[in-house]
Amino acid sequence: MIDWTHWHNEPVLIGGLIFLGWLYALLTGPLRSKLSALAPQNRDPAAAGRASSADASRAASTPQQDSSRPSASSADHPQVSGLRSQVSDSIPYPRHHAIRFYAALVIFYLAVGSPLDQAGERYLLSAHMLQHQLIIYPAALLFLLGLPDWLVRAVTGRPGLRPTLRVLTSPVVCGVIYTAVLTGWHIPLLYDLALQNRPLHIAEHFTMFGAALFYWWPLFSPSREFPPASYATQLLYLPAVIIGMTPVFAYITFSQDVLYPTYEYAPRISSLTAADDQLLAGAMMKLIGMSVAGIAFAVSFYRWYKKSEMRS
Repeated sequence: MIDWTHWHNEPVLIGGLIFLGWLYALLTGPLRSKLSALAPQNRDPAAAGRASSADASRAASTPQQDSSRPSASSADHPQVSGLRSQVSDSIPYPRHHAIRFYAALVIFYLAVGSPLDQAGERYLLSAHMLQHQLIIYPAALLFLLGLPDWLVRAVTGRPGLRPTLRVLTSPVVCGVIYTAVLTGWHIPLLYDLALQNRPLHIAEHFTMFGAALFYWWPLFSPSREFPPASYATQLLYLPAVIIGMTPVFAYITFSQDVLYPTYEYAPRISSLTAADDQLLAGAMMKLIGMSVAGIAFAVSFYRWYKKSEMRS
């Protein structure tokens, strides 16, 4: 039976999440000014223009000092000047981004480290499907929304990587990667093998998470070099992915046989038979996927409408 007090403390899982949290804190904290300096286009041109005009006005209204008198400017104090320059070039701590990022890490751990993992790994396909939905939708989306554009520019801004990234972040490639990874892992032989092999099971969850980042990229990319797709493309992309996922939905939902031996022979901890559990898992995969895509579709359509209204 399920031990509801058991929470995973595996070094790979806990260490990986702690490392990601520490790295994010380092990059958005002490290294923030250096990384933001790599993205000069992030500065608001209008704000910069207003600042320049204000500086010019102050300079014009301030009496000139006698050149024979020693200047008390910050040029005489290089440390003060450097500190001011560093502060002025820095950007505020991305608090809202950080909240989303750390929320993604928490949700990921709840999906794969809580007793839900035990239920999904040993007893119920529907519980395992719920794990996947948590990883693919809230965890991956919040992770992506937690990355400021100046942070991802450390990768996306490299000229040598741009041709490759331009291909990888195109909606067609993102949709194919997402569909192929999720479909491949639901092949009975591979799926059941992952249930029996812990390292492979961990790899399954991480690759699903990575594929989900590709899924969300055309909709919520944080990069200015590789921004979200146009709204028209998004409205085509979302139904296309749903269509691409339909074969695996149908395969799980309408199969006359129990596809995964682990669940066929698992002790029953609910009133559901193995066949009913598989039907529920397939329905969850379909309905949750369509619901999330439907919400994303509505958001994209609304943003497109508002943008067209502003132009008119």
